[in-house]
Amino acid sequence: MTVFNSKPSFRHLNSFFVEIILVVLFFAFSCAILIKVFANSYVQNKNADNINMAVITAQSFDNMFSSNGDLTKTVESMYGKSAAECVNNDYVVLFLDSQGKYSGQSGVFKIVISCNEDVNNKAGVIKSADISVLSDDGELVRLTSSVYVPEGKEIAYE
Repeated sequence: MTVFNSKPSFRHLNSFFVEIILVVLFFAFSCAILIKVFANSYVQNKNADNINMAVITAQSFDNMFSSNGDLTKTVESMYGKSAAECVNNDYVVLFLDSQGKYSGQSGVFKIVISCNEDVNNKAGVIKSADISVLSDDGELVRLTSSVYVPEGKEIAYE
């Protein structure tokens, strides 16, 4: 007749606790890695949103400036009269909120626009605008827009 010991030996109990501790450590390490991955993906998503907004803003300004060739009119049509008052000698700095709307003296984005004219052309003038959209992280996008204005004529403005 075989008699089974109903109490586990100390050696079996000790190895059980070691195994449980190893499993808990493994899951804790796995959770830390997953949290790091999700945090990095959140930051990358926010950066992509900012870059996307910057590109949309710069392209919108480029399209509007190409249609009329006037910095003040472009700023006024996009951001209103209060923003157009910020234009100073073909140079303007505007602050935009996270939706790309004019926000006065502070905002998430800063758009810097400077205009130049090439008047050496006898047939007309080539106007160009350098558009930079900046955030706290630095420059997000830079575009240059140019428009040709024939001599003695203005581009139709709507």
